[in-house]
Amino acid sequence: MKKIFFGFLASYSLLLSQAYAQNDCCPSQYNSCCDQATFDGFYLGGNLGIITHTAHRNDRDGFLTDNSGWTTNDTNFTIGVQLGYDWVCDCKLLGLVVDWNWADNNKTLRDNPNAVGSDNFIRSSLDWFTTIRARAGLTVCDALVYVTGGAAVTSFDTTWNESPDKFKAHDTKWGWTGGFGAEFLVWCNWSLGAEVLFMQFSEREETFTSTTATDFEFGHSDSAWVGRIVLNYRFGDLCGWCCR
Repeated sequence: MKKIFFGFLASYSLLLSQAYAQNDCCPSQYNSCCDQATFDGFYLGGNLGIITHTAHRNDRDGFLTDNSGWTTNDTNFTIGVQLGYDWVCDCKLLGLVVDWNWADNNKTLRDNPNAVGSDNFIRSSLDWFTTIRARAGLTVCDALVYVTGGAAVTSFDTTWNESPDKFKAHDTKWGWTGGFGAEFLVWCNWSLGAEVLFMQFSEREETFTSTTATDFEFGHSDSAWVGRIVLNYRFGDLCGWCCR
């Protein structure tokens, strides 16, 4: 999946670079893309989509039945808001965007579920995430295509349970994100689009002392795919200086 994603990203970047090299990226009836400025300036909007959270959990010291690792996947809806600013000149766009998104990904994996009286499990959840990204794209009249990348931050909760011991870890982690998307001006100052993002968060180590005074170490790492529809209201170039 990652190879497909980065293949799409590379192809997307190549198409953009080829389009930048052309002098006629806008139809002849327009003097320049800056005269339209449909994507210039501040914008505020919302998004709705789907997030797939992949959680890798490693039991370093055999807290459950043995030393092992588990991977869980959970797909759920996500909804959020975004705020950004775009600069457009000669059909080229550069922008900055920040978003905050709610999610409700929660997956429980039971260890040795067929054993009588066993209540061993690992529960992983992702409640929200934020991205802070730059984006670069190409505008053609009322259409925009772009690639984007930057930082991501999210909150993870993990519970390891083997009665009577229970270990809970809460982590707010930074990672990186990348993706691509497209937007179209649909009516007056409104634009509608779609984008795909991939987020990766580095592995982190957690330690826990059980009721028997035994120390256990756990490894946690996470990634997520996001596909969503975005709706933005564009306020225009409030500074009024771009390309003048």
